[in-house]
Amino acid sequence: MSPKTILNIQAAFVLVSPIVAWMFVPEQILLPLAWGLLALGVGGAFAARAYIGRLHAAEARIESGEDLEAIQSIRDRKDLATQAGIAIALLGFVAFLVLMLEYID
Repeated sequence: MSPKTILNIQAAFVLVSPIVAWMFVPEQILLPLAWGLLALGVGGAFAARAYIGRLHAAEARIESGEDLEAIQSIRDRKDLATQAGIAIALLGFVAFLVLMLEYID
């Protein structure tokens, strides 16, 4: 899949999932779940950012040694951490939208 297709799928997930959760999940479960997912999203995004910063520092140290295999490995790990951070942040954003829908009523 192309990167644009992946972004479109993520956008559809963000638009549809809060409405589906708001309609089909009982309120006794929805609110604690949404608050927990919001906390997980915020904490996970900050953790992913810190991990990417550590990988960037490690990449800067290794670049002086010209170890191409290690540099590529770190870049791959940075890409994976970025994608995971985006997914976790989207989960937190969806929880935020669910909470907005719930408390607007």
